[in-house]
Amino acid sequence: MPKVYVESYGCSSNLADREIALGILKSKGFRFSEDARKSDLNIIFTCSVKVPTVNRMISRIQYFTRLKKPLIVAGCLPKTRKNMIERINPQASLVSPDWVGKIDEVAFLAMKNRKVTLLEDVKKPKLNLPRCRKNPIVAIMQIGRGCTSNCSFCCEPYRGKLFSYPLDGIVKEV
Repeated sequence: MPKVYVESYGCSSNLADREIALGILKSKGFRFSEDARKSDLNIIFTCSVKVPTVNRMISRIQYFTRLKKPLIVAGCLPKTRKNMIERINPQASLVSPDWVGKIDEVAFLAMKNRKVTLLEDVKKPKLNLPRCRKNPIVAIMQIGRGCTSNCSFCCEPYRGKLFSYPLDGIVKEV
């Protein structure tokens, strides 16, 4: 089965999305690599809250591009800097936080050199999905998503308007 390298940056929502992506990919038979150079596919969960972080994300995308392997850029950067990512790597698949549940489908297509772009807003709770937890003792539990503010320095609004996940789904996940 294919080997995937996954890297993540940013907030706890991004870390939770990474855990979900790893869980889904593992359930589909993917193996994980500790080295991007030895993988069949690379995935980066990006953050775009601050300019220094965006610059770091650009640097990492450039690095992955030089490896000449399929790349999925996930997280907030695809929504905030889509054109920039496409200039660096026109073949990179782009996945916003709303679409992490489809990471396996994107991964299989990316490995066939088919670019996928999933950036539309979808208000679907990310509950009860497979996970590979980073910490076996502490679980990252998302209970909602988005924000009500439009602070000039923050990109959280790109995760969409604030909405809470259904209580019964949260209880089941816990």
